[in-house]
Amino acid sequence: MGGVRRAGRRDRTIGAEHILLALTAVPGVVAETLADHGATYAALERAMFGDVGGATAKAG
Repeated sequence: MGGVRRAGRRDRTIGAEHILLALTAVPGVVAETLADHGATYAALERAMFGDVGGATAKAG
């Protein structure tokens, strides 16, 4: 699992997106269920904060 790659985004509040990322950051039933529906840590981070790694994605 990728784990948390970027610590300290300096957000002032904890929102639903933070909870969702946390649920996907650790192995378990919840993370597996979310991943089955395409909601992995990497996918959520990309959707919420943009392309973190700097790579460009190509449409299939």
